[in-house]
Amino acid sequence: MSNDEGWDDMAVVRAVLAGNHEEFRTLVSRYHAAVAALGRRILHSQSDLADFVQDVFLKAFVHLGQYSGTGRFYSWLIRIAYTTAINRLHRAIPEVPTDPKTLEQLWSDGRSDNPQRVALRALLADTVAQAIRELPGHYALAVELFFFLDLRYREIAEMTGLPVNTVKSHVRRARLLLQQKLAGTIAEDYYDL
Repeated sequence: MSNDEGWDDMAVVRAVLAGNHEEFRTLVSRYHAAVAALGRRILHSQSDLADFVQDVFLKAFVHLGQYSGTGRFYSWLIRIAYTTAINRLHRAIPEVPTDPKTLEQLWSDGRSDNPQRVALRALLADTVAQAIRELPGHYALAVELFFFLDLRYREIAEMTGLPVNTVKSHVRRARLLLQQKLAGTIAEDYYDL
């Protein structure tokens, strides 16, 4: 997200707080996919996803006055989503699934509709998704939040309650494990790992 989007987010937040509640739709539209992606990764339940996303945005709307504006709105919202997802998992053992379809969308460059290129991207997404599923849960979560949701170490630390150095260690170790798991596969040279 660019700084311009951050300023734009703040303008939308101010408008909503000033009583123009319809402006909140702008934030929902902008961040719906990211909240859904986090929910899918943590909850691993497509059937509960719509309720989860609605719950997150309702909480964000209700508590919008608590957003200080000192950090990125995106980070504040993802923290709400993370906490909501973790609270829903109190009844189950947390698992961080990876949706290959979402990964493909994140990695596709849109420059080519060549069927071979599309098939290779799908195979790449499936291979990386499988490797991430095989990581220990805390490493998989670190990879998802850092690489795919573009959160900073500090933001992940605040969200998970882990020290920043532990988050850095988890990301580094997960990256090394993924490189080992992906050695000799189509995803061996994936540039983001």
